[in-house]
Amino acid sequence: MLYNNLHQLSPEVAFTYKLYLIESKEFNLAKKIAQKFETDFLVKFFGSNRKIRKFAKWLLKNGHRNAAVDLNRAVNVLGKSINSKKIIINLLKEYDIKAYKYFRLDLGIILFFSFYFLIILMWLYEKYKKVE
Repeated sequence: MLYNNLHQLSPEVAFTYKLYLIESKEFNLAKKIAQKFETDFLVKFFGSNRKIRKFAKWLLKNGHRNAAVDLNRAVNVLGKSINSKKIIINLLKEYDIKAYKYFRLDLGIILFFSFYFLIILMWLYEKYKKVE
């Protein structure tokens, strides 16, 4: 599983990870090592901006390699002055990627809390309705 996750990002990184584990025999640290390889890869090609790295990881894991290559180019040209929201929205539009597919996790969280907020409001309404 760890190997497959890395392979989705980069077959070369996954192969290097496998070799490292075999040579070092640190199998008990496999998860930590995989996270290190992933972070190093994402920082190397997509910089230090967490939003950009998260988006790059999503692009690669969802088969949008061409968009990830363009993101890499934008990061190389713009450097630290990159506007992550603008770049993400532009790439989603340019590659006709439905925004809800990328933002669905955030939307899920919003819907989850909205649902519970609505329940609390309904409870308060019923409670104070009886008081009157």
